[in-house]
Amino acid sequence: MQQESSFKVAERALGQEPRRDTTPRVFLSGIIFTSGARETLGKTVKDIAAKLDLPLKTLFASLFWEIYWQTEIGSLVVVMRAECMEAEVSVEIAGDQWEFKTRSTGVH
Repeated sequence: MQQESSFKVAERALGQEPRRDTTPRVFLSGIIFTSGARETLGKTVKDIAAKLDLPLKTLFASLFWEIYWQTEIGSLVVVMRAECMEAEVSVEIAGDQWEFKTRSTGVH
């Protein structure tokens, strides 16, 4: 049996956004990604920059990120878009490739 990939990357034309009304939005500051997930997100951004012939730093500065938690399957969908892009790019990250940050109860 073939194992399903932990990551799925898709491009969607602007204006054809996925239905998000039933999927909770989460914030990047509340998520810890595995190194594999970080590598996939970084490679995706590099691929977008190359496709648009933009310096990576310029693209990073203009990217708008939205993250949605697909509670029924445990994955996250990271949606990236910028004014310079004709489409948005989404990366689905399997549940074993991320976790919520927990508050530290230690003394600081």
